[in-house]
Amino acid sequence: MTDAELIAELSLPAYAGKTATQKTDMLNAPKQGVIIPVMVPKGDMLLAISACHERIAAKSEPERTMWYQLLATLRSLSEGIYVNHPAVVSFFAKAVLASVLTQDEVDYVQSLGVRTGSRAEELWGAGFTVSLNDVARVS
Repeated sequence: MTDAELIAELSLPAYAGKTATQKTDMLNAPKQGVIIPVMVPKGDMLLAISACHERIAAKSEPERTMWYQLLATLRSLSEGIYVNHPAVVSFFAKAVLASVLTQDEVDYVQSLGVRTGSRAEELWGAGFTVSLNDVARVS
């Protein structure tokens, strides 16, 4: 964020008559419609799709082994997964088509993979926050 960018943002009518603290709060508050992808912890995702084990067990070979290998790959992840990544979305679509996952399970897991972002993040990227010092410096 440059000073010029922040000055341009703070010149919008929504910030008129606000204190520096109020402006900072407005920039960093969650803003409806700003969606930020987040990593879903491995355990949360595996728990959400745990019913798939019964569906996989009902599959015939070699399909059963393929799905169990894919689950093993998910279990081997060190941290988590970005469930809205195109490759993961494609995997989920194939799992639904194969009746391994339900669409409700996929929708739930994908809902875990996003959070509401702020105006600052909308302008300058995920995780970005504007400090009171930033606002005071350009005011």
